[in-house]
Amino acid sequence: MEWGKRTSGEWTVLYRIKIFVCVCSLAGVGVFAQPQAPVVWGEARWLGVGNTPIIGYPACLMGDSLALAGAVANQETPPRYCAGVISSFNNGSNFGSWHCLDTVFYGTVGGVNFDIFGSSGRVFALKDGRLERSVDAGLSWAINRPCPQHSRIVAGASAGQYTITVEYYHPSETVLIYRAAISNNGGDHWTVSIPVAPEIPSIMELTDVAVTQNHILLLGYQQETPCPMMAARGDRNGQNWLPAIILQGPPQLYANRSYIVGDSTSETAMVSQVVDYAPHYEADLWINRTTDGGQSWEAARNMSNGHPLTSSVAMPRPFGRGKLWGIVWEDVWNSDSTQWGVYWRFSANHGKDWYSAQPLGLNIYFMTYSCGQFIGNEVRIYWIQHYGDYGMMTGIMTPDTLPPDIFACLLPPDTIRAGDSVWFAAQTSDNDTLSEVRVVVLDSADHKTVVVLSNTISNQYQGGFIVPYDGLFRFRGEAEDFWENVGAYPDTGWLSFHTEGYPDAIDPSSPYPTTFSMSVFPNPFNSIAQIKFTLPVTQRVSLCLYNVLGREVAVLLDEIKTAGEHCVSFDGGVLPSGVYLCRMQAGTYINTRKIALVK
Repeated sequence: MEWGKRTSGEWTVLYRIKIFVCVCSLAGVGVFAQPQAPVVWGEARWLGVGNTPIIGYPACLMGDSLALAGAVANQETPPRYCAGVISSFNNGSNFGSWHCLDTVFYGTVGGVNFDIFGSSGRVFALKDGRLERSVDAGLSWAINRPCPQHSRIVAGASAGQYTITVEYYHPSETVLIYRAAISNNGGDHWTVSIPVAPEIPSIMELTDVAVTQNHILLLGYQQETPCPMMAARGDRNGQNWLPAIILQGPPQLYANRSYIVGDSTSETAMVSQVVDYAPHYEADLWINRTTDGGQSWEAARNMSNGHPLTSSVAMPRPFGRGKLWGIVWEDVWNSDSTQWGVYWRFSANHGKDWYSAQPLGLNIYFMTYSCGQFIGNEVRIYWIQHYGDYGMMTGIMTPDTLPPDIFACLLPPDTIRAGDSVWFAAQTSDNDTLSEVRVVVLDSADHKTVVVLSNTISNQYQGGFIVPYDGLFRFRGEAEDFWENVGAYPDTGWLSFHTEGYPDAIDPSSPYPTTFSMSVFPNPFNSIAQIKFTLPVTQRVSLCLYNVLGREVAVLLDEIKTAGEHCVSFDGGVLPSGVYLCRMQAGTYINTRKIALVK
């Protein structure tokens, strides 16, 4: 097979029929190391509720309003404990008094077992199968729904005024049914006894529930060894349930602690699993993600790789708002094995990509429950140390708003045959971490194909596209970073190629055009090039010339032209030799041709 070679400036292109390969070097493009998450953290502070033993129950975070769950001690010696909630309305600077949810006291804190959740100032507590509610962020409480006969409420979640609880109904020793109750007004009125996916009782032990923009997600584990995690989903009305599916989990299939958290503004949800591995009293933190409301789940990924958790107590809970997600955990040992550390990871694109683990500079011994929230450009994290006091820490985010740079290394020829393979190559640089480099291809009917380019060496990417049929194809390269900023090449408009069987290629100079077209002759050219184009209707036409970096170097035409064939002469005598892009725009029609000036 014979190869041709064409060199121009910093471009070297090797080409042959059907396969197009590029080797290139762009000066000044560096390789950027992965940065830490762009958050500057302030000082940690204790919230001052440590006189009462706090056990690792979820906190209800509602901006500056906090409701913390704990075990309240009485005055006996030794003390006895009951379930309690304490509230703050200034992010923990001051707290009210503890509110006991019942009059039953237990001999140990281990006897206190309950859960709280809520939003928009309304807090719900699950205790002994009943549901209590506070409409003032935890200052006062009343029973909202008693424990139904033969039932026990086991999980709940809120998003704004929407609230769901799930209970198991056990009318006999052999029958077990899960049912849901839903309120759309913060618990004022409930629709009860809504059947949940019918196969769940026989295969799944329910542990948690979450709400996305349009769906309810149930989390549990399979009741048969080796007990992998499972998830099921229905719509927000409690209807149209999909069968529970097994999550693709870590190598150790049993997770002894797990949460599911949904984003009420999208269909994204996260499952966190703490997976122990003996005999070192250590554990790993794994997450699963869905972006379609639980219809499908990604495989689990290890978030704590290299920074293991304390296996017996760790209960990290992911937290998110829109595209921002975070998770915090305690590392068993730091590098010199003398103290304990706290790490966090951060995602700014719905959990698709995560920054590497960032140490928070805290020496925390036995962090149990940990969670957080995003408020404006702040990140607030909260944790419990060794069943004792709550601590919190605030970080300030600096969002990245600059799109990545992307440079084309290889542009396909103007004409190709259906069935041929076209290889795209690009080089990128960014002040942040890249999420994806791709080429978007549109056919004549604007049907889109996305070609994801693979990283080859350094910051160079390439990928192939098979031309499926005859026609005109437009394309552009795109680079997206962790903050969903997208840089494109060219900056505006599209490049194009067409097949030999496309009508414009067969007769581009027809005196009766039915479509738009553009051609350049000669190409390469020495000084003068003729740019011919056809218009099916009278239209304003612009012809502009760009260099390979996308900078405009000349405006050749910008005026209204009648339907028919037209020709514009271009004198390149004042320009240096090199490859240029000639871009034509007429209404919504855009076409770009490569032209080579050789002196």
